[in-house]
Amino acid sequence: MENITLGRREINGAKKKVNKIKGILIDSGRVLNYPATGDWSFSPNFFNIVNKSKFYNIPRIKRKAAYKKAWPSLREVFKKAEVYKYFDSLIISSELGVTKPSPQMYKAALKELDLNEEEVVYIDDNFINCNGALQLGIKSIILNRDLKMRIFIKIALKSKHKIIKNLHEAEKLVMNL
Repeated sequence: MENITLGRREINGAKKKVNKIKGILIDSGRVLNYPATGDWSFSPNFFNIVNKSKFYNIPRIKRKAAYKKAWPSLREVFKKAEVYKYFDSLIISSELGVTKPSPQMYKAALKELDLNEEEVVYIDDNFINCNGALQLGIKSIILNRDLKMRIFIKIALKSKHKIIKNLHEAEKLVMNL
C-alpha cells in the first residue's frame, strides 16, 4: 500500500510532515452520487455528502474538480442542480474526446486548477481510473463501499492505493496529509 505522506522537512533536527495537498480530484459518479440514481439526476445523498464534507472547510484546499463521463449537454443539468457551487472545475469526458483513465482527463483538471501532480489527491471508485492517475504521479484513493470488493482490490489486484469505504475516511486521510 502506498504511503500518501508527501514530504518532510527538518526543523531543529526533527522531521516534520510537509503537506502539499491543495486540491482534490473527485469522480462525481458513484463516489458522490450514492446510491446511484441510474439516470442523470442526483440522489438526495449527493448534496448531503457534499454539504457535510470537510473538504469544503479545509482552508488549504481551495480547488476541487469533478470528473464526469457524460455528454456536454449535461452541463445544463449540473448548472440547474447547482453542482458548480461545490466545484471549481467540472471535467466532462466527451468534451475532451477521451475517457478515464486517459492522461488527458487528469491533465485537463490539473491545468484548469493550476496545480501539479504532487498537489492533488484523486478519489474514484474504479481501480483502473486510479491507476491512470497514479501513472501521472497523482496520489489516488479508491472509495468502494463493498467489503468483499475492497478486499479483492487490496489482495488480488495488489493495489498501491489507499482503499476506503466512505467519503468520511477520505476526509480523514486528506486532512492528515
